[in-house]
Amino acid sequence: MSDQAVMGLITAVVSLLGTMFTGILTYLMARLNARAAVAATAVEQVKKDLSTSQGVVNEKLDKAEKIAEKTHTLVNSNMGVQLEMHALLARRMADKTHEPDDIAAFLVGKL
Repeated sequence: MSDQAVMGLITAVVSLLGTMFTGILTYLMARLNARAAVAATAVEQVKKDLSTSQGVVNEKLDKAEKIAEKTHTLVNSNMGVQLEMHALLARRMADKTHEPDDIAAFLVGKL
């Protein structure tokens, strides 16, 4: 075999190896891009789900806050009624007995 034939053969083999290497790299990049696209879709879905979930949580917290405020108002209202009843009864007791302890209880109820 002549030197030119050997050089031609080496050139052909190197060219074939380069083409194969480029093909393999192209295939691997395509797989990587496909996986990246799947990951991006999953990230978008998680983002969407998180946004929806956050909205639901905020709505529930708003409802809980309203219930807590109404409960607080109701308890305070009931406590006010209890205090008024106590003051009325303490005054009646103090008016009837004129005992220092009863008068003190009435005065404490007025505070």
